[in-house]
Amino acid sequence: MPQGQRQSDASGSGVPLPRADSLRALPLHSQCPPRNRLAALLFLGCGISGTTGLYGLIVFLADACLDHTYTNQATIWVFFAHVVAGLAMAVPFVVVALRGLRDTLCRRNRLAIGGSIAFTTFGSASLFCGVLLVQLDSLPRLATDGLGRGLAYAIHVLSPLAAGIGYLMAHGGDPPIRWRWARTWGVLTGAFLLAIATWHAGRPQPWNEAGPADGANLFEPSSTRTVDGNYIPAAALAIDESCRECHADAYRDWFHSAHRFSSFNNPIYRFSVRETREVGLRRDGDTHASRWCAGCHDPVPFLSGAFDDPEYDDVGDSTAHLGIGCAVCHSITHVNSTAGNGAYTIEAPQPYPFAGASNAFGRWLNRQLIKAQPDFHKKSMLKPLHRTSEFCSTCHKVSLPMALNHYKDFLRGQNHYDSHLLSGASGHGVRGFYYPPVAKSQCNDCHMPTKSSDDFGSRDFDGTGTRKIHDHLTPGANTALPYLASLREEASSGANGFQAAIERHRQFLGGSESVGTDRPLRIDIFGIKEGGTTDGKLAAPLRPDVPALARGKTYLVEVVIRALHVGHAFTQGTTDSNEVWVEFSASCGGRSIGLSGGLDGPGDSGQVDRWAHFVNTLVLDRHGNRINRHNPQDIYATVYDHQIPPGAAQVVHYSLQVPDDAGGPIELRVRLRYRKIDYEYAGYVTIQDHPEFRALVRQAESFPQLPHRQAAVVARIVEKLRDQIPRLPIVDLCEDRIVLGLSDRELAVPRQESPIEPAWQRWNDYGIGCYLEGGAGSKRGELRQAEEAFQRLTALDDPEPRVHGYFNLARVYLDLGRLSEAAEVLGRARALKPQSWWTLAWLSGAVNVQNGHLAEATDNYEQILDPRNQPSDRKFDFTRDYSIINDLAATYYKRSQRANDPAIQEPLLIKAVERYSQTLALDFENLDAHYGLSQCFVRLAGSALEAPPAEGEDRTIEAAALFDLAQRFTDGGAPIKERIDGGVRLARDIARYASQPADPRRPKLHTWFDLIAAVRPVFDASPQLLANGDSRTDLRRTAAGLLGLLHRHVHEGLRPDENARDRVVRTYRRTHSHADRAAEPIVIYTLSLGNAPAPGGTARSSERN
Repeated sequence: MPQGQRQSDASGSGVPLPRADSLRALPLHSQCPPRNRLAALLFLGCGISGTTGLYGLIVFLADACLDHTYTNQATIWVFFAHVVAGLAMAVPFVVVALRGLRDTLCRRNRLAIGGSIAFTTFGSASLFCGVLLVQLDSLPRLATDGLGRGLAYAIHVLSPLAAGIGYLMAHGGDPPIRWRWARTWGVLTGAFLLAIATWHAGRPQPWNEAGPADGANLFEPSSTRTVDGNYIPAAALAIDESCRECHADAYRDWFHSAHRFSSFNNPIYRFSVRETREVGLRRDGDTHASRWCAGCHDPVPFLSGAFDDPEYDDVGDSTAHLGIGCAVCHSITHVNSTAGNGAYTIEAPQPYPFAGASNAFGRWLNRQLIKAQPDFHKKSMLKPLHRTSEFCSTCHKVSLPMALNHYKDFLRGQNHYDSHLLSGASGHGVRGFYYPPVAKSQCNDCHMPTKSSDDFGSRDFDGTGTRKIHDHLTPGANTALPYLASLREEASSGANGFQAAIERHRQFLGGSESVGTDRPLRIDIFGIKEGGTTDGKLAAPLRPDVPALARGKTYLVEVVIRALHVGHAFTQGTTDSNEVWVEFSASCGGRSIGLSGGLDGPGDSGQVDRWAHFVNTLVLDRHGNRINRHNPQDIYATVYDHQIPPGAAQVVHYSLQVPDDAGGPIELRVRLRYRKIDYEYAGYVTIQDHPEFRALVRQAESFPQLPHRQAAVVARIVEKLRDQIPRLPIVDLCEDRIVLGLSDRELAVPRQESPIEPAWQRWNDYGIGCYLEGGAGSKRGELRQAEEAFQRLTALDDPEPRVHGYFNLARVYLDLGRLSEAAEVLGRARALKPQSWWTLAWLSGAVNVQNGHLAEATDNYEQILDPRNQPSDRKFDFTRDYSIINDLAATYYKRSQRANDPAIQEPLLIKAVERYSQTLALDFENLDAHYGLSQCFVRLAGSALEAPPAEGEDRTIEAAALFDLAQRFTDGGAPIKERIDGGVRLARDIARYASQPADPRRPKLHTWFDLIAAVRPVFDASPQLLANGDSRTDLRRTAAGLLGLLHRHVHEGLRPDENARDRVVRTYRRTHSHADRAAEPIVIYTLSLGNAPAPGGTARSSERN
């Protein structure tokens, strides 16, 4: 047959057939126009998907490998284009692949057949995995942190490469591939990726850095900042309902939480902040002082600027009811410091496309995009900082600034953070009495436990296969808010949820196990002393042996409260209004013979007996009035602080008079009780919206007049509404009971056992309570009784209680100055090779310092702080214990004082400076560190700043002038002599500025901190040059002199005003006998009959040690 002649079909139809020698691979698409268009659409989709996919891969790798996050909202839009392109080419791909597969399978070219199968298989796999990754509700769910999602992603990325190779194999080059289209795509894609990479490089996410200082004026005296220094629209933060769609379980918990009710929707807070706003408006002409509250309590109106409006409607405005929502916590990008007062930087949430859409389809698209590309959502909403206690410190640590109180630049308020940081529970504190097997190193370990959930953000935390989330109820102590919320009419349908929240808080406070092993606290009727004095003979521990009491005799009952599973001081928080008290009752044959801590209202309500023992603080204003409505702007002085340190104990003494006619066994009961706010404050909260009270507020010259100068009028309104005062839940945190017989009667007294295990802890807890009574280190407690208790432990066979006994005896002997005995018991502890070697090192260091063995003390402290020595298997890290860091720094300073040779002296001072600076990196308001640095820098400066005063001493110095001089001093390009002259002048002006009257709007502390930050680099530039005669020595010494001066002024600003405190406290104690008694170092509480208050009963001086 001639070449080129076509064969005819065997049927004779004349239809030409392909030549046998041309049965090579044919293209996957035919040459007819419809198929060409499908192929073109497929190639276009592949091009777009390839470009957007490469872009996503590059950004992903940049996020993973570099220090910043480069994914942003543009990335999500590109991802959306990728998904659309992928879905759009699905149909063309299926058609082209199936037709190509059909055409290829009827041929004998195995390479083409294999290529066509590979193209179809890998292309289908990529499409299928892409659809899976979109996370449609009807398809299997791929956990964001699971192996399945990673595998699907890998297949989705790699399969197109294999499919492309398959396509080339099946194509076979006939017709020829138009590579110029591929080259054009490559050039355009490369240019696009280069341009977009350049754009991204200049726009990393502004996370992990403080917001600009020029935006501070919008938010001070709160320490809050925004990323761009501007307000954030309220709508951007009010997205809780949107979050609910994917995080229903977390939303449900948050809905019943105290965080949701942090703002004006909390009537307790509303009363307090209304007063703060009213005081600021009348005193300053604006409400800016109350911003101090709003940074943590009212973030939405605060960050949007609405809070500054004096006419802000705190009931009707929608932002007043938003509290701390999802976006507030999760949009925080940086912890500015651990000083609290809202010290965070926040951004507006970065929404995915179609966020806030008004139609259901748009909202569905938005939700699917988040599910399909959850990584950026997770990075922007759950940053590493959210897993730290430092994040919680932003609002759970506060100081009261002068802008708020017009008194001092600094007055310490609540401080959960440092209390936890320095505790044994955190694994950071060296001075703890007890340590857990594994540290609770962050707040979330206790307050956001994990719980089972199928929320989209859940994951397998512990490898058990059960997916969980953190509990967003954040169980704690606020039982009042869910109770009040359950009473609201609009919440009636959801009251059960709030009641369940109350029960969750009850379980958290009182423990959920019947044996009480998970209780945060316990109370123990430990012993009885004859004669009713602290010096009496002690019968203890009570149970299983109990003494028989004599009728007509007086005894002293020793009750011990122990903080078990509390990681910070108990109670912390709003200690002025938290109501925690001990109820002690004694009965004989069913007849009450004594009571302390009863309530004067029906059904567990009303006022608590004011003569009871309270575990809180009693705080006064500058006029000697009790802070009775959580009015922070008036806080001035503390009468007493009865909080219990974490892991510590407290002893409470009760005088028990056995009646002459006692005829039956004596039953003693004791309960530690808790109510969120006291009854008086609850009365104010109740009347705050009453027309008569609001009229009084408008007429009064100042708000504080009302409760004190017009107390009778206010009391009349409270009495009128008494039935409306809510009966807030009272939680019994722990309790104990014991029955005692009478010595002259044969009474059936049951055998009794104490539930406390191990039993030796009862002696240890009693000793700790006696040691801390009157204040640790104050030498006003029952040190002799503590010594006797700890000696009981050293006589036991078990090495664990013996070690505790030796360690605690060393604490007592150190306080008493019995150093040789302290060294002896520490030697005995050392022989037992204690697990808590850090306690041994700390106490040994303290003894060595007192004995003048400073080099040995340095070694002790360095051992504790050496990173190589940390018990990481228990999550302990003592390098963060700044109390030990300060001890080490102080020891270096003392060693420098002994050195006469500057070559020895100055390196020791430099080491002290480095250690004190390490403390300030952890707590820049640390009083001891600033004092120590002032001492060190003054010695390093020598006589550098000794110069006669300049003329014009009476001129006013502005902070800006100080910064101009500081800039002149730190200008590295200026001659050294000019810089030194500028430093000398700066020192003079600092002294003048410090002597000027304080301006509440311009805190001096901020000026001192900023000047230290400016001057310190000059000193740090080359600290070794101070002693070598270099020409810059005078400059370094001048910097040291300036720093010594500045740190001294910081210390003065941070130091409590003891003189003012003593005056106010003295006045209050003279007129309030119950407070006068409770403020004594050792208090003996007397009992009353029924609910009548028990008068008097303070320990006499002869009973103190």
